Amino acid sequence: FGWYERQRLANIERNKNKLAELGIMSMSMTMSAKAASAAPTPKKAPIKRKAEGEALPRRASLRVKGFAPDGSEALRVRKQEEEQMQKDIEERLRVNGTLSLPEYFSDELKDDKDNQQRIAQVLNVEAKALPASKFAESDGRSKLMKSLTELTVPAWGTGKLVKDRIFSVAMHPRSDRFVGVAGDKWGKIGVWDCGSVGRNVQEEGPDQLPRAIFAAFKRPVSQLSFGRLDNRKLYASSYDGSIRCVDVGSEAIHDTWVLSEEDDARVQGFKELSSGVMWACDHHGQVHRIDPRESHGDSKPKKSIFTLHEKKISSIDFHCDDYTMVTCSLDQTVALWDCRKLKKTGSQNLASRSFGRAMQSAFFSPKCDRMVAQNADDSLYLFNFQGTPSSLKDFKTIRHDNRTGRWVTNFKTVWDPKRNNMFMVGSMSNPRGFDTFDADSATHLTKLTHPLVTAIPALVAPHPTLNAIFTGNASGRVVLFRQAKY
Repeated sequence: FGWYERQRLANIERNKNKLAELGIMSMSMTMSAKAASAAPTPKKAPIKRKAEGEALPRRASLRVKGFAPDGSEALRVRKQEEEQMQKDIEERLRVNGTLSLPEYFSDELKDDKDNQQRIAQVLNVEAKALPASKFAESDGRSKLMKSLTELTVPAWGTGKLVKDRIFSVAMHPRSDRFVGVAGDKWGKIGVWDCGSVGRNVQEEGPDQLPRAIFAAFKRPVSQLSFGRLDNRKLYASSYDGSIRCVDVGSEAIHDTWVLSEEDDARVQGFKELSSGVMWACDHHGQVHRIDPRESHGDSKPKKSIFTLHEKKISSIDFHCDDYTMVTCSLDQTVALWDCRKLKKTGSQNLASRSFGRAMQSAFFSPKCDRMVAQNADDSLYLFNFQGTPSSLKDFKTIRHDNRTGRWVTNFKTVWDPKRNNMFMVGSMSNPRGFDTFDADSATHLTKLTHPLVTAIPALVAPHPTLNAIFTGNASGRVVLFRQAKY
């Protein structure tokens, strides 16, 4: 080693000796041993920070925004925005009382008097006695398939009827013409005159449908149905808490039943009985009985309200006896009731059954010996009854995709009123179309599709007597499936 290294080592040795004399070296060794044997300090959990809120708009001076230095222009723009907001709110408020039909036609058709008159004439025809169906109820699967394969979409059989998403569809029961109606998201009801039964399916149609649109409501039209006692009248229910009657004979839209302004109940559906009494259901889990026979003079019909479910009732229907009622609800149950024994609260049902997810619809077959219920768990439940329904134990399960999502109207499984053994529902699969089922075997019959059907036909409405089916989708378009030759 060099002299410098020898000097460094000598200094280290001298320092060690000095520390040993003072006892510092032993203390250092003891402390190191204790530190090594001590338990490790637990780590603190990370502090959860709240997610930052929505970013505020970037501040900018009046000069950058293009306003005058005194801010007068900014105040004017703000006032205009507030006025527009208030105007939008007022436009969505329900208009009570009898409405004049000509005044409530849509703006683009308000001046077309000829079209208004023609549509009024189309609706103002009563199908007095529904002709006997040419399809016997005992038709087997092969005959059902034959009648379905005869259906086609004419060249003129599709088009845009209403502006927004369709929430309800129906067909007029007259047997000489095809007339379809559809209700949309913002209360508009469109009427489409599809032409006579003998119209050639190869005939080219006009660019725009021969239609009429009138604003009966300001909220979604939840159900459409032609009158059971007088099918010249079109009944419609809405999320604004009312049921109205479109009477083209008197050129008016009448209030059949209206909730108070303080009540925000949405009417989900209704059923008119042979006696003229009407029952409706809402999203509070209540059913309402409206009897127009109990009104006197200018007084409103008597109403009775019964709470049957904890959550929204999706649909209501009646057995052929006119007193056995079926309801299905968002609380995952389907239930049978004797409407003669209902109480305002605490009513006892005849039978009830709970399923995995929310119930979406439940309807009796034309002869009322069957019932099909639709559930959000991708299932259709087919019930069979012997006599008056009193139990929900006998049923079969049919798998079907019912998850429509946010932008497609919920499906509703409906019966063909001409046949006691066939029901149908929209389809989510490609190609676009709707599914039909055989109730005798609880199996899928076929899926009706056509190249002109380019979107999901969420809602279907079979004609009461003719071999025709009317459908509507989320873009306001309608499609008519009809028999090619009559």
